[in-house]
Amino acid sequence: MHLHTIVKVRARDEKDAVEKVTRLVTTNGEYYQPEPFDWFDEDGIKVRRDFSEKQFKALRREEIKAYDFNMGEAKHYTKDLGFWIMKAGECLYASKFWSSERLVYDMDWEDGAKVFYVETDRHY
Repeated sequence: MHLHTIVKVRARDEKDAVEKVTRLVTTNGEYYQPEPFDWFDEDGIKVRRDFSEKQFKALRREEIKAYDFNMGEAKHYTKDLGFWIMKAGECLYASKFWSSERLVYDMDWEDGAKVFYVETDRHY
């Protein structure tokens, strides 16, 4: 399964934006695949010129809907309560890039003159 997460990053230019997101994905060149991912496509890290802040916010709203769904499931499946609460938290936890629940991610600690939306392609 492919998971395409759009990363919002401030950078000088497109090349700088891709480099910053590549460092995030590769953990500064240290290649490891945290659960549940088995690999990621470094060539799939690219600027999405056709993507806007409005679309970014719409995907964030989808994450919030997924949070609501998972919390609802937690109410019905008390045996798996921890699993559903964990999934719900991964939808909203700001710095949880490696979650399979993340559709968008904001690298808000980066500086740069322009905002870019960079697509990542992770597999599990």
